[in-house]
Amino acid sequence: MKVFAIADHHFFHKNIIEYSYPYRPFDTLEEMHDYSIQQWNNVVSNEDLVIYCGDFGFGNKEILTEILSKLNGQKILIKGNHDNHSNSFFLDCGFRSVHKKLCCGNVLFTHKPYTKALHGRLNIHGHIHNNSSQYDNSCDYWNVSVEMHNFQPVELTEFKLGECC
Repeated sequence: MKVFAIADHHFFHKNIIEYSYPYRPFDTLEEMHDYSIQQWNNVVSNEDLVIYCGDFGFGNKEILTEILSKLNGQKILIKGNHDNHSNSFFLDCGFRSVHKKLCCGNVLFTHKPYTKALHGRLNIHGHIHNNSSQYDNSCDYWNVSVEMHNFQPVELTEFKLGECC
């Protein structure tokens, strides 16, 4: 089993293409969705685990379940500022577990960059998409927003993740 992280697909978010241009070079949501699913499944197998660092998608349970079912692997959700449904909603969609933040060994998974002391941990996060921030030049933060990684989950090979995963 491999472990991956990614954030900020914003499935079914109509305006995200415009907001993130040119990092989302799509004409339609369908085109963005198809590309996102293809890129995900090119690197993630059904035996793998993906820690999703927030802002998965907009919409009802039916359409989010459909998208999630097309993505390989087991998925853990770290809720983002646009993941406004209940934890049980996301569990029903197919996430294995749902968290506000998750600490695994020396890695802290959050949606927004964590602003409190990290105590020697790495913070893997999303939220800032392709925007520069105070965290860009820090070895303590790793932005896994889709715009930064060609819509592919990033494999976490060099970290001691501990028992949480």
